[in-house]
Amino acid sequence: MAKKVSSILPVLFGLLVLTQLARAQSNWEYWTSYGFTDSISDNVTIKVVPELRYQGGFSDHYYTHIDIGFDWKINEWLVLGPYYRHVEEKKNDQWNVEYRPHFNVTLKAKLLGLSVSDRNRLEYRIKDDEDFFRYRNKLTLKLQKMTPFEIQPCVAEEPFYDFDASEINKNRVYAGFGFTIFNKLKADINYILENRKKANHWTDVNVIALSLKYSF
Repeated sequence: MAKKVSSILPVLFGLLVLTQLARAQSNWEYWTSYGFTDSISDNVTIKVVPELRYQGGFSDHYYTHIDIGFDWKINEWLVLGPYYRHVEEKKNDQWNVEYRPHFNVTLKAKLLGLSVSDRNRLEYRIKDDEDFFRYRNKLTLKLQKMTPFEIQPCVAEEPFYDFDASEINKNRVYAGFGFTIFNKLKADINYILENRKKANHWTDVNVIALSLKYSF
């Protein structure tokens, strides 16, 4: 038990340092999500995932969404997922609603000791004044799990292609790790560098993201 505690202390210390750094920087954001999953058959899983996002040193809650959908495991290398995401985002002190059904096709493989997944997502974004499609491709590489707590480092990249603008106008690079808290509760901690394009100008945002996932 003492060995497990001593192993998790660096993880908690690193999270504390990143949290304090995020509070000190105006261009840092904090995202937190809580995933709940339940198997309804051997190859179909239902998921509900709310997420909240904060900017301005965690003091300004500006974004919330909730995902509801299914993951249908066709075989070991192919997973299909129809989902709906309800989004509320604050702009100019006003909360705006977006309705966003999306469909995911995820390919999985093992390569040179790495777990590789390629998630392809097509979104239909419905806003008050417009609606359009967007494509997101997230390629993730995960190392083998390490004991204790099944710690698993990972990196990923996710470009966003806007069909309305006919361009890539957002990109995310991820670096972090997942670990098991106990049997049914897992967590992911990531640093995300997000590049956003608006009016032909690119800006960078640093994100600390914490995700908790509970399986019934």
